[in-house]
Order: sequence, then structure tokens, then C-alpha cells
Amino acid sequence: MFRISDILKKQKDESKTIQEDVKDTRKEISGNLSPLIDKEKQEVNHTEAIQLYNEAYSKAKQFHSVNLQERPNLIPEIKNLAERIIKSLETGNEELLKLCFLDYPKPEDYLQYHVINVCIISVYMGISLSYEHTSLIELGTAAFIHDNALTEYTDIINRPKVLDRSEFDKIKVHTEESFEAIKKSARDIGHDALEAVRQEHERLDGSGYPIGIKGAQVNRFSQIIGLADVYEALIHNRPHRGKLTPLEALKTILNQRSAFEPEMIKLLVDKI
Repeated sequence: MFRISDILKKQKDESKTIQEDVKDTRKEISGNLSPLIDKEKQEVNHTEAIQLYNEAYSKAKQFHSVNLQERPNLIPEIKNLAERIIKSLETGNEELLKLCFLDYPKPEDYLQYHVINVCIISVYMGISLSYEHTSLIELGTAAFIHDNALTEYTDIINRPKVLDRSEFDKIKVHTEESFEAIKKSARDIGHDALEAVRQEHERLDGSGYPIGIKGAQVNRFSQIIGLADVYEALIHNRPHRGKLTPLEALKTILNQRSAFEPEMIKLLVDKI
């Protein structure tokens, strides 16, 4: 199974403290690493993963550039793509997950790569939680479409500075706008997936938005996608900041542990 240690050992510029943490992390999980697959199979898996990832990129570009009501088949196509991602991960193909940790090939399209990666990471977590197949499809679909309306605010999110309060308040409405747009155009999407689109920025401690619900009120899919969303964003560059290492990202999340389900944080640490 693909572990965070595979990524951590590639970091060469860690401070002494980080290096010690990496050493401890490796020691803790080293006994659980899966046997290495043979080179030929790895190359095949890598090629297949890249092809699927590129297809996902093309679909994400379409999704963020069209009116959903004019493309009624787009959500079903995304569901089909989510199912293929699930099958790839369920067969033990680690290569697709590894692509989520690479720098974005086209930094200007970071929103498209972000939703692909959040989809893959969310599905991987759902598999680890033993979700049934239909639930995994809904989870993967919700993760892929969760930032639908954010494309309307690219002038704000692409600014090379930390957003001020007024700018942040403007983009916060994207969750409700995404929910409404998808609700109108996607009749076959499940309730949990639809609610996850609206709630993915809600947090267990009530610190999230748009409503500020807390605890069990937060949809289970939203908890997974919200955590994957934060983690994925932290390990990649953004216009206003540089990326964190996977370990630094996990430390940042642990500093906000009251906002997330402990079981899911542990899953992120143990499984990725």
C-alpha cells in the first residue's frame, strides 16, 4: 500500500526536527508496507494511471467551462470516470495516487488538478473505510464537482496575496452556488453527494461555512472531501504561497484537529 513514507523520504531539505519526525514515522509504519510490485507491472500501471489522470483533466476542464444545463450528460460522465478511478485504486494500483503528490503540470489550471486529486484522495479514504461501491461512486463524484462555482471567482483566488476579509466573504458563496447549479442540472445525483458539495467547507467544531453547522450535522462525505481538500491544497503551490511537504501539511491539519473527525485524520496519516 502506498504510504506517506514514500513521499517523505524524497524530501531533501527538511530541518533537523522534521528529519527526526520522518525517521519516527518511517519506523512506525515500516512494518505495514506492501511488497514492491515487479518493474514491468509498475510501468504498465504507471502508463494506465497517466492515461486515466489525463482523461480526468480533460473532463475537469469541460466541467469548469460549460453550463451544466447545456451538458446534461456531463455529470453521468463524471460518475463513470469516478467508477474507473475506484476500480484502479481497488486493484492496488498505487500510481494514480502518487500522481496527486506531483506538482501541477499546468500551474494556471490548478483548480482542475485540485479537484482531480481531491477525488482520488477521497475515494482512497472511502475504500479504506470499506464504503460500498455505490457510495464510493457518489463520494468520488461529489469530490470531483465540489468546486463547480469557484471558476466565477478566479480573479480573486488567483491574486498573489492572502485574501482579505471582504475577498474571502465573496468566494464563500461558491458552496451554495455550486449546490444550486448542480441541483438544477443533475437529477440522478445522490442526496449525500449533493449535500457534500454544499458542506465541504463545514467543520466539526462549527468553524466552517456557509452555515457553521457542527458535529454529526456535517455530512460524512463532506468530512472526507473537506479533509482531502485541505490536505491537497497544502501540498501544492498556490498564487499566494508555496507548498508544504506532506509531513508539514499533516502537522498543520493536526493543529486544527478539532475541525476534523479524528478517525479520518488517523486514516490520512496511516493510509497516505
